Amino acid sequence: MEQTEYRAVLVTSTTLQLCAAIALGLLSYWEHRNTIWPSILISTYLILTCILDAARARTQALIPGQTKVASILIATVAMKVLVLIIETREKTYILLPEYSESSSELRSSIFSRAFFLWLNPLLFMGFRGVISSQDLPPIYEKLSSETLAGRVQSNWIRSEFISDSCSCESLMLKL
Repeated sequence: MEQTEYRAVLVTSTTLQLCAAIALGLLSYWEHRNTIWPSILISTYLILTCILDAARARTQALIPGQTKVASILIATVAMKVLVLIIETREKTYILLPEYSESSSELRSSIFSRAFFLWLNPLLFMGFRGVISSQDLPPIYEKLSSETLAGRVQSNWIRSEFISDSCSCESLMLKL
């Protein structure tokens, strides 16, 4: 590839990365305004692009005379890692008061959910002493016993049962 073609591809690639960064900023702002949990889409994008950009930076660093490009790519990877760390943090401190008491599972990031890190405070509390029901964090609202009891009650009333064994089966199928 000639030097001018290479520079054209490099400029195009850098321009697309800039457009992606702007779109990422807009998506992050929208996600933070409209959801309780950190963005899984942004986190996944950042994880994948960090891996791919690290390989690209390493390749550019090994090519003689490409130290400037490699330096820029290494700085880009470092910034993406920093943004990934910031993006995956819980945002309890910026939530509205009515949402700050929501389930810690809902507020956890993709890493926290994948490795069950959101359970660590509860596990540490159990390690230090006996856990009572008041110590347990709130659960996801759709899994609360009041919500599920209402669904079971409404399905139980609507169902027509032939025998006791069929009633349990039909109830479970409707849930």
